[in-house]
Amino acid sequence: MALLFEMRRVLVTMAQVGTRMHALGLASTADAEGLAALSPQLTTTYQESCVAGCLLAQICRQNAGAQPSVLGDHVAQTLGETIDLPRALALLQDAPATNEREAWLGPVLREAAALFGPSTIVQGRAA
Repeated sequence: MALLFEMRRVLVTMAQVGTRMHALGLASTADAEGLAALSPQLTTTYQESCVAGCLLAQICRQNAGAQPSVLGDHVAQTLGETIDLPRALALLQDAPATNEREAWLGPVLREAAALFGPSTIVQGRAA
């Protein structure tokens, strides 16, 4: 049963990739030159669920760089799309806020650091 589920998931993913490639102007996924030219336009959205269900999860995680999603979905939701990990660390260390979200987040991070200890928060173990 699990094998059938995985096969179905692969087929659905292949169809989605084909549709996306066609929308980007690539006639075939076998066109290596075309794929290389399109690669800067392709984005990934790494999430916790990727680890359990995608063979490319490690590649997407590496490509996520300093995005909050590498520490988990809850961290990504808390920090939002505009705050990366270096900025969150700066806010934790009392950097001035540049917008309302940061004005809210800075004190929350500092409160968490007071509860769990700064090294735990910086290393991402509090989540």
